[in-house]
Amino acid sequence: MLVFFDISFFPDRLFTFLVVIPPLLRRCFVSGFIAAAALLSSGGDATALTVTTIHTFTAASEGNVTYPPLVQGADGRLYGVNSTGGRADLGTIFSLGLGGGSFDTLNVFTGTDKGSTPEGGIVQARDGNFYGTTNAGGSNGYGTLYQMVPSTGKINILAQFDNTDPGGNPVGTLTEGVDGLLYGTARYGGANNYGTVFHSGLAAGTLTTLAGITGGLAGYYPQSDLIQATDGNFYGTTEQGGTYSLGTFFQVTPAGVYTTLYSFTGGADGGRPLRGVVQGIDGLFYGVCNTGGTYGGGAIFRIAYLNTTFSLTSLYSFIPAVLDGSNALGNLVQASDGNFYGTTSGGGLNGDGTIYRVTPTGGYDVIYSFTDGTDGSAPVAGLTQASDGKLYGTTAGKNSEAGTVFRLDAGLPAPIPRAKFLLQSNASVGDTILIKGDNFVGATAVSFVGAGGTLVASGSFAVLSKTVVQAVVPDGAVTGPVTVTANGLSGTTPVSLVVAAVPVTPTKSTVTITAAAPLASKADSTEGKFKVVRANGDNSTALTVNYKVRPKSTAILHTDYNLISKGKALGLIGSVTIQPGKSSVAIKVIPVPGATVSAATTVVIKLTAGDGYSTGTPIKGTVQIVSSPAGP
Repeated sequence: MLVFFDISFFPDRLFTFLVVIPPLLRRCFVSGFIAAAALLSSGGDATALTVTTIHTFTAASEGNVTYPPLVQGADGRLYGVNSTGGRADLGTIFSLGLGGGSFDTLNVFTGTDKGSTPEGGIVQARDGNFYGTTNAGGSNGYGTLYQMVPSTGKINILAQFDNTDPGGNPVGTLTEGVDGLLYGTARYGGANNYGTVFHSGLAAGTLTTLAGITGGLAGYYPQSDLIQATDGNFYGTTEQGGTYSLGTFFQVTPAGVYTTLYSFTGGADGGRPLRGVVQGIDGLFYGVCNTGGTYGGGAIFRIAYLNTTFSLTSLYSFIPAVLDGSNALGNLVQASDGNFYGTTSGGGLNGDGTIYRVTPTGGYDVIYSFTDGTDGSAPVAGLTQASDGKLYGTTAGKNSEAGTVFRLDAGLPAPIPRAKFLLQSNASVGDTILIKGDNFVGATAVSFVGAGGTLVASGSFAVLSKTVVQAVVPDGAVTGPVTVTANGLSGTTPVSLVVAAVPVTPTKSTVTITAAAPLASKADSTEGKFKVVRANGDNSTALTVNYKVRPKSTAILHTDYNLISKGKALGLIGSVTIQPGKSSVAIKVIPVPGATVSAATTVVIKLTAGDGYSTGTPIKGTVQIVSSPAGP
């Protein structure tokens, strides 16, 4: 059969529209064409893309339909929530290993006691527990804020939403701020019933409205995830409202100041952004709109925002045709190759959804089309890149079919750790500090700057979650950035940790005494001399040294001799002072003229203890006083 087709160029990609072709032949032909087009767009790189189903949900017990992306825990396992299925068909929390084994249903949602139909994901906080919200259920019927303990799967309810303040029916995934609080959005409620931005501590009863959304130009009905950007502010989207009633992009400061930064028009920029934005390694924001775009099928956008300067760039418009993806519901993830990956729940080669890749400049290609076979269909959640470099996601299935968990191997390296924030600006050696960022699972070292710019590894650190690591400041650390190493790759904080200088304990001087002139004579008034010397320690200050004339001395003070230091007469017990900048002081033995003696006499001086020094060897010295001339 003759096949007629037209090849047209659309922005940044090659698109084929088939006019006459049977469905089976069309599927085979298009599959080959997409593979060839992918090769051309990658410059001939034939790296295989492999999608593997690692688990298929059994809806009755394990749950089904995962709206948010999976998250990797500090233990390396994947965690997620299903909005349906389980004992009460109201959702579940589950975990599984990266290889697909050891699937565990950790808990089920049952309605009034725990909440129901969770549509937001879970986040692991710095205490090691997971936190999330349910869209409905609870004692008021408007959802709950819960804690899940991973070791037991136990769910603890921290707060009940009531559709007033702090809102009702939360949909987005929580984020943990640098202050340790959890931040999120509620779709409804608040003073105007257009939704709220809220925060909560990790304990019950701490849920508070941060900002109420006023509707109109400010937007309304947020269901996006919040992110905390590197400027410390929070960013998200509303699904509706704004100048064109097609949603907004907003900023909320940690103090609760809410600002609408952009209103989507429904044109090339798209409309109705559902899941919010992500911040790329370039500092720009990237997101997906579910409607609008050049062809009406939604759009991928990029936002640059710095110091009130704002610009939006339309990267790609989905084309509502069988080869292109359609109905993009999940958010983007930036993988280790610098490109963004996402899913569409419809469209593609088989109409069952796609996995797509988009570059930061808008290059777009569909890299996988689901078949509604063992790989599943209709992925509504975004992807996550785990520590093994592979991308993981879920399908919802369609009709009554069960969903799946799948792994995409695109030959990508492990993700680079991103150390974004130091949670304290100052520390001392021995203090424990926290670093917040991303991709910390599997960390093998946390290093600090040492003298001369060398790195000093912390001997004690722990990965608390994918986004938080703690470390003890090691000996030898000085002021500088902190580096986290995982999977052989390193990420460094953009600011320095100020490390307090370690107080230097003054080194005590060691003091000795010697007989510098060991003979003194009454006959010719030759003077003897002791020399008290200090070593080590700080010579810039005065040092007072104690002594005593030992009883074993045979000479008699003031009868046979006098002791003099720096012109000052000394006694049998006393002290001498070594002046600043000097290392020694002399003690003179001056014979008293007069009667002669038949034998030599001795003066024995011994150093005794005092502050700021220790005594060394020799600790004593002897000077003889003779009656004859001392010289030769």
